[in-house]
Amino acid sequence: MMTLLDAYTEQRALNNNYQDVAAWKLGGTNLASSSYFNSEHLFYGPLKNQQVFSCHNKEINTYAHLAELEITFRLNEKVVTDLFRDNPISSACDFISSVMPSVELPYSRHDLSKISLPELIKDNCAAGALIIGNEVKWDNSLMEQLDGCIKLLENNTSVTEGLYSNLLKSPVDLLTDFLKLAKTHNLPLKEGQLVATGGISPCVEVNAKKKYLADFGQFGSFSFVLV
Repeated sequence: MMTLLDAYTEQRALNNNYQDVAAWKLGGTNLASSSYFNSEHLFYGPLKNQQVFSCHNKEINTYAHLAELEITFRLNEKVVTDLFRDNPISSACDFISSVMPSVELPYSRHDLSKISLPELIKDNCAAGALIIGNEVKWDNSLMEQLDGCIKLLENNTSVTEGLYSNLLKSPVDLLTDFLKLAKTHNLPLKEGQLVATGGISPCVEVNAKKKYLADFGQFGSFSFVLV
């Protein structure tokens, strides 16, 4: 039986030792996914440059057509310093450059209703694509604003929505847990990498050629169209 360590070892090998990772997606960060996979800790998968899209792209070409709303952080230069390597991580705030609204689009070759957690990890935790909105320069006071309800709309009608409280911890605390795990797994984190901290809203199907609006309240909104 494949262990989680085996699965991460295979994930690393299949991804060129993570040398070209643009973003990390987290799983097991809400009650639904942690209960389904019976996971004690969050898990992660890598995304490459071609899987990360700006909201300013006119059309987004991806085979992933499921979507959920997430908060994403950009890592700063301190993740490659002795502060990260040699000291215990008490808070992720030291390592955040900016925060942004985002839509994560999971995709797996497997039937996600039947897949095991090691299989999911080996398959990059179903990392399909990530669409990011406008970035907000990080300030610790922003932690208090990571609250309330966010929505994905199509033609002014909500297709999915969620509360930040759907997450098992605050987005910053989830990022802290990921950074601790990254140290344990010796991940080659880099300045500028993104970390999407898990589904705040339920995952729903989105259709090509339709325009969707991700409304994150005080963190802004952005629209996107899939090819």
